[in-house]
Amino acid sequence: MEPEQIVASGLCQCPEGRGIFSQLSVKENLLIGAFLRSDKGINDDIKSIYEMFPILEERANQVAGNLSGGEQMMLAIGRALMGRPALLMLDEPSLGLAPLAAEKNFSINQKNQQRRGHYSPCRTKCHYGVGVVTSSLCV
Repeated sequence: MEPEQIVASGLCQCPEGRGIFSQLSVKENLLIGAFLRSDKGINDDIKSIYEMFPILEERANQVAGNLSGGEQMMLAIGRALMGRPALLMLDEPSLGLAPLAAEKNFSINQKNQQRRGHYSPCRTKCHYGVGVVTSSLCV
């Protein structure tokens, strides 16, 4: 199955290491997440992402490679959400993040899944220092 067919079927992934386009702006990265869409709701969804992650709106025209690790993870999640997935897979969403930044990302994702009415339990490892905590989360 081709990647665009996977996305069109409703499955999006935030890869480990974030996988942002570091030379493009924050807004351009978000628009790439909607590359298969032709509806008129794209700008509304960008506003929704900015409401979830206000720092991204502040940095909308900034080169994405200059964002902190936590901000890059927010951008990767936002970009995936722009595809309006039925299931969002997060691969190591807390790797390399400070515990507060990781907790904020989890909190926002849980609110998003409640808002969208989707919940698919999955397992992910949360790395805090040397210890590993296991948590359930998928959007």
